[in-house]
Amino acid sequence: MSKGSGVLAVGRHSVSILRRYAHHGMQGVVCSSGTDALKLLKSAKSSIVLCDSHLPDMSGLELLDSVIRAHPDTAFVTCAPPKKLRDALLAMIAGASGFITTQQDFHAIARQFESAVRRSSMIRRFEKSQARERMSANSRRRRIRTRRQPA
Repeated sequence: MSKGSGVLAVGRHSVSILRRYAHHGMQGVVCSSGTDALKLLKSAKSSIVLCDSHLPDMSGLELLDSVIRAHPDTAFVTCAPPKKLRDALLAMIAGASGFITTQQDFHAIARQFESAVRRSSMIRRFEKSQARERMSANSRRRRIRTRRQPA
């Protein structure tokens, strides 16, 4: 994991992981609530949000939904204890870029972060290419309609 990767850790498990691996170069900003996370995302660019499945003011799924809508360039990784993997899987179904458990070692977490950022980037590129194709198709349709109209 490179230094300055821009991790926003939300919730006590996520903050604990960020602090546990700080000596490996994992750096970022921490907060305890979803509301604080959304405020921080507006003011500081983070490439990854590492979020607990349960927060004091909202669920991790609610924060995921807000991040996807407001910050689609940000990868979202959910953090769950091994006994709560169901929550992590629900987050993946809802659009999270990845998940980790609280007991994984640094290298597994780093691989998951890198994979989440790549996956998020691929999805963005795909969505942009789809939008360009739609615009191009609409443009072709307009040109065809213009040619068909009688003079």
